[in-house]
Amino acid sequence: MVEHIWNHLVKQGQQSKSTDFCLYRNGVLKCAVGALISDDVYVPALEECGTVYSAPVIDAVEKSIKRKLIDDFEIRLLYHLQCAHDLNDSWVGDKSNLKQKFADAIKEFNSAVPEDRHLSTEFLGM
Repeated sequence: MVEHIWNHLVKQGQQSKSTDFCLYRNGVLKCAVGALISDDVYVPALEECGTVYSAPVIDAVEKSIKRKLIDDFEIRLLYHLQCAHDLNDSWVGDKSNLKQKFADAIKEFNSAVPEDRHLSTEFLGM
């Protein structure tokens, strides 16, 4: 899931945002969490829900990935990845800042869950 989001954002090369704030979708652009939401599940009303902690956003992600999010740790991980996208204008072009935000989110997740659920940062080249 995390690697999918990373690959999506790197390929996209820019944030999904209006002039004032980030959006799950903005035309063909998708934010970190928006990259998980399939076309058949996405509805424009999600834009008014705020963060991934919103029940409609969680529901859209779960329907799209065809499984329940395991626990609050997984939702918190998605929140940190959402923030890495939303609060980070400087990642466009040079991805080092975005890469560090992803690594930090994974490190925090790994510190909170059993070892058998740890995520790797290998895909980040770190």
